[in-house]
Amino acid sequence: MHGNNGIQELLSAEKRASEIVAEARTGRGEKMKGARAEAQEVINQFNAEKETAFLSSNVSAGGDSASQTQALKQGTQQEMNLMQGSFDANKQEALKILVTKVGQVNLDVSKARIRSAQKAAAGL
Repeated sequence: MHGNNGIQELLSAEKRASEIVAEARTGRGEKMKGARAEAQEVINQFNAEKETAFLSSNVSAGGDSASQTQALKQGTQQEMNLMQGSFDANKQEALKILVTKVGQVNLDVSKARIRSAQKAAAGL
């Protein structure tokens, strides 16, 4: 009977050990959840700080994106108007230069071309 009592003690000790291990696992899981929640809170705070800094720098640099877009459109339109004005002002002069250059035909034949033609004619 004494041996049976030892087996019961071993089973009881094993059961207590299993309970301790289960409690430790549960405690570890709860600690991990707590650490994860704390880390997420730090991340959220960091993101909020960076978002606030970004928005304040954006406002100080020229306002919101709608006003920046409008300013860009206005600047682009002004540049296009300047280019169109420059084109209109210089259009007639450019056309005059093109017509003059197209009408200028040099009828002089180079000496090398004359010699080449003479050699070709002599070889016939």
